[in-house]
Amino acid sequence: MAASLRVTEGQAGGLITAYALAIVIGGPILTLWLARFEKRAVLIGLMALFIAGNLIAALTSNYSVLLVSRVIAGLTQGHFSGSAPLWRSSSFPTNSPAGRWADVCRLDPGERARCPGWNVDR
Repeated sequence: MAASLRVTEGQAGGLITAYALAIVIGGPILTLWLARFEKRAVLIGLMALFIAGNLIAALTSNYSVLLVSRVIAGLTQGHFSGSAPLWRSSSFPTNSPAGRWADVCRLDPGERARCPGWNVDR
């Protein structure tokens, strides 16, 4: 990756650090700032920004553009990861198929693998 971007390995590693810092530092700040807006619209907007950030990252060969796109994706993930489950819990009844599906989607793949019979059509 460093060679294709024509940067040092340390600079390429900085892309991972920038993403992580955006999640850890920017996510909570963004969450506080966006709390006054309608949750569904915020989540849809953040998902669109997350997709755009990752598409730009996939298509660029410029280090600076890649760095900015990773920060954008990290900021949106930081907010989305904490807010989406809360929005889900107030939007779907837990005993409905949609509620059970949303619960499963929240689990990481390892947890889903340990949940036999997570079929939501029951």
